[in-house]
Amino acid sequence: MDSGNRQVDPDGGRTEPIAAKPPDVGFLAKAIDAAGLGILAFDRATGDVLYVNPRGSETLRSLSDASRIDALATVTRAVLAQAEVVERGPDDEPRSLAFGDRVLGFSLYPTPDVLWAFFRDVTEKVRLNTVAESLQLSDSLLGIFTALRHELGNSVNVVKTSLHVLRQGLGRHDEDAVRRYVDRSLEALSRVESVLGTLRDYGFAPRPRPRPVPVSEVVERAVLECGRCLVERGTALDVEMAEGETRIVADPASLEQALCDLVGRAGEKARAGKGLRVVVRVENRRDTVVIRVSPGGEDVEAPLHAEEDDLRLLVARRLVSQMEGTLELDGGDSVVTLRRAKGHE
Repeated sequence: MDSGNRQVDPDGGRTEPIAAKPPDVGFLAKAIDAAGLGILAFDRATGDVLYVNPRGSETLRSLSDASRIDALATVTRAVLAQAEVVERGPDDEPRSLAFGDRVLGFSLYPTPDVLWAFFRDVTEKVRLNTVAESLQLSDSLLGIFTALRHELGNSVNVVKTSLHVLRQGLGRHDEDAVRRYVDRSLEALSRVESVLGTLRDYGFAPRPRPRPVPVSEVVERAVLECGRCLVERGTALDVEMAEGETRIVADPASLEQALCDLVGRAGEKARAGKGLRVVVRVENRRDTVVIRVSPGGEDVEAPLHAEEDDLRLLVARRLVSQMEGTLELDGGDSVVTLRRAKGHE
């Protein structure tokens, strides 16, 4: 088969080979200059600079003026330091050099005798990426601060109100009324303690290391950990496991913490409604396992407060996402989805 270029006849007739033409060097030079690329060529044997194009000279002069250092000498050292590690052919590894508040990006193309460096000022690109990352971090921190303000503010208001009522009614409230106000205060302080504990655990917890683990063991340990707190507040905790042993890809400690946070949220919703029951259901799917945490009873579908202001939900979602899972809200339920471990279906 003739793989050479041919002139195509639109009517389907015979085609004739097209004579190969050398590239227009002048056009390529203009295209490179229009793209803002600087070019440096080095002798691989001596390290001497063999060539620099006009755009490259302009860029290096601008960087020298901005950083008050010899940009050409700095780039030369950086490029030649890579000469022995790059092989012949284009090198796709991105490289960069900082010149004060400016950044130069470059790539290399080595030949047997010459090392070519193509570069450009990428300061604006780096700045835009940095701004985007900063905005994302700022949004995340704002969500955490909003949740803290809501969680701590509500609890403080409950305690203040209860103590104010008790002080105004000293000597007039019966024992049952005093007990109710004290219980409300203690429960509010318990929520503050829970928030502080969540921050402590989240701040010092190691990065999750997902691995195949039996889902039943993780759920049972989480139930034992947080079930006692629910029982002390008069809330029952039921677990409904799918049939058969199933392994999921998860970090046990992280998943236990996430489930405890979700169970605690569900317990508050259950007590706010007409039911005093929380249900944890484990459902097997084809490639995933779903863990659904539901507040039982009537009139518990409406959230206790805005979901975005719930610190435990933010923490649980972050922990689950680090295990390549998802945490979604389905009405009043929290739904955790994790991958099944291959070979353990």
